[in-house]
Amino acid sequence: MFNTDLDALIPMLCITLTALATMGTEAFRGRSERLPIGWWGLIGLGGAALSAALLWNRNVVGYGVIVADNFGLFVTFVLVAIGALTVMFSSQVVYRDGIPAGEYYTLVLFSIVGMI
Repeated sequence: MFNTDLDALIPMLCITLTALATMGTEAFRGRSERLPIGWWGLIGLGGAALSAALLWNRNVVGYGVIVADNFGLFVTFVLVAIGALTVMFSSQVVYRDGIPAGEYYTLVLFSIVGMI
């Protein structure tokens, strides 16, 4: 990675930027238009898992506040896995019940960032 202060934040930034993209997509899509918003959530979660794997055994501190040690990264992996399962298993319910997909996936992704 490039900047050691930002390295510890990259897993959270991947998910946050994906959540912002899903929120923007929901705002500008047509009422009857179906977009693969859930897949974007999975891509963001995959990026967070990949960046957390690259941070393993590095013990990076971001701006003196966020610590990316092995225990924190393990928790990140667990939460990313739970988030991916949530996104995969809830896609049918979101479309069946008519829940706005962008809002639902944005809330899921932001809650995962909050837990990380």
